[in-house]
Amino acid sequence: MPINFYGKVVDQNGQPVSGASVEFGWTDISKDGSSQSKTSSDGEGKFNLENQKGRVLMVTVSKPGYYTAKQQNQVGFDYAGFWEKTYYQPNSKTRSFPLAQNKVS
Repeated sequence: MPINFYGKVVDQNGQPVSGASVEFGWTDISKDGSSQSKTSSDGEGKFNLENQKGRVLMVTVSKPGYYTAKQQNQVGFDYAGFWEKTYYQPNSKTRSFPLAQNKVS
């Protein structure tokens, strides 16, 4: 299945977070059975992974000085066949990943 994924990192106020670390991992038919890629969010908090082939995609977002609940910054997407229950409809809609700044005491 083709994987084209678009995300945006935002803070607790909905403002873009630039320079966040984004890690992708997906299952595929390579020798190892999976592939990985890393990138950073841009000045508008945006990031993407395009033109990959696989089934299950995991996306993890983090940045020093920020925190989030694990279930919000590590998300899986199943690019199963459209006839399967777990099918994730790929589209160009951006998925938000919220981070909150650590409070300084």
